[in-house]
Amino acid sequence: MTKRLTLALIVASYAASAAVYPKVPDPYLTVDPHQSTPLARAVVAFLLPTAAVLTYWVFSGLSRRDPTREHSASFGATFDAVVLRIILLILGLHSLVLASLVSGRNLVTRAVPVLAGLTVVAIGDLLPRLRPNIAIGFRAPWTLNNRSAWIRTHRFAGYATVLVGLVIIIAPLVLPRTTAEAAILAAGVACALALVCYSCRISRSAESSVSRGVDDNAIN
Repeated sequence: MTKRLTLALIVASYAASAAVYPKVPDPYLTVDPHQSTPLARAVVAFLLPTAAVLTYWVFSGLSRRDPTREHSASFGATFDAVVLRIILLILGLHSLVLASLVSGRNLVTRAVPVLAGLTVVAIGDLLPRLRPNIAIGFRAPWTLNNRSAWIRTHRFAGYATVLVGLVIIIAPLVLPRTTAEAAILAAGVACALALVCYSCRISRSAESSVSRGVDDNAIN
């Protein structure tokens, strides 16, 4: 169901691009405002939907060839839901670009942080349900080889990612532009560092437990 929805949205995006194509101003992608660049209008109208197709194709291919993934309905549903949210971000950006070009109003500046933040929040909400795979998630050797470490790491990552998404949404609304950008960058870096430290600590704790178990068995 989710895959069909994703493909339907991509097709709808192409259809919307074709519908407004005659209204997309020209020229674009040129230094000289009086000289039109060949295919420039087509690039503007269809680049992001094509990027969505390529993104979907890459994730689908990785999922099919992933030796670490669980072949279960729950994993497939979660994986497809994450991919859908990534595609929605790309198509949402495309809609904003088209609307801005056709209307002559800049709708991108204010709307993009909200769109990006909502996407990050939505993906963060799904991360605790994600299971080991090579396409999406914190793919360290100790998380890919230890299911428990993966689950605990991504439970933490889910909370942290939701917080970062909220910062992305709120900061531009209440802070000056440069301060908001600094706050978003700081939140992202802090989230990444905290995730790595937490996951490494889990890995070391698991290794210590295994070592103690081996030592106890040897003594017994």
